[in-house]
Amino acid sequence: MPVGTGVRICGVSFAYPPQARRAVLEDVSLDVGPGEMVALLGPNGSGKTTLLRVILGLLRPQQGEVFLDSHRVAAVPRRRIAQQVAVVPQQFHMPFAFTVEEVVMLGRTPHLRPLVEEGPADRDAVRAALDLAGLAPLAGRPFNELSGGERQRVIVALALAQEPRVLLLDEPVAHLDIHQQVEVLELVSRLNRERGVTVVAAMHDLNLASLYFRRLLLLRRGRVFADGEPGQVITADNLEQVFGARVEVVPHPTAGVPYVVMMPRNGTPGWGDGLAPGRQNTAPVG
Repeated sequence: MPVGTGVRICGVSFAYPPQARRAVLEDVSLDVGPGEMVALLGPNGSGKTTLLRVILGLLRPQQGEVFLDSHRVAAVPRRRIAQQVAVVPQQFHMPFAFTVEEVVMLGRTPHLRPLVEEGPADRDAVRAALDLAGLAPLAGRPFNELSGGERQRVIVALALAQEPRVLLLDEPVAHLDIHQQVEVLELVSRLNRERGVTVVAAMHDLNLASLYFRRLLLLRRGRVFADGEPGQVITADNLEQVFGARVEVVPHPTAGVPYVVMMPRNGTPGWGDGLAPGRQNTAPVG
């Protein structure tokens, strides 16, 4: 069973372009232990996706270093990083009429020598990934004919076929319905639980992050604002300071983790008079 690799971020700062007045990331330090699941939270522009790209080595920070275990990412060959770190992007486009199995086989690319076709070990890895993602019955289906949730599971399976030690996810459920969101996050949780893979995910939905991740990192203007368990990070005060929105945080009815309830500014629903749908206004007329 693959064992997760630790990720260590030491005083990282990054700006687009380097001479920009305000950095997207400012002096970020973070230790993610092998096998941990960490969700990155924060408003748009807070640095979540940038931090994932820095971890992957696609962006070189102006200050600080990133390590996979004890190895500096900047000094590790790209092929070696691709053998250890897999990415599930927010959106994935396939311009060719590939089947599900062919798409998942792309995950074996970092392990193949140039001009050498996949072997039995590669095919075994793809079959295992399809089985784990519940996609074996769809192996021969064209990828572009699948539903949004099925496509996202295929991309997770592609990442599984890489046999990674670290899995990075960028808003993996942003465009899915609630059933598909749960389906994808259950798969990621199972991967972490059964294979010990380290997971770092940029998440938009605070409630889903609270349900599925044991550790949350809240970013504000490129800096770490809060880091800890859901109960330590998801508080009304923290969310008002970071998002500028008034919310209530209550216990989830079954899981007990923090659950965020949005609060209209005037205290009543935005669709009108404050009456629940279906209720009649019994106030006297005239």
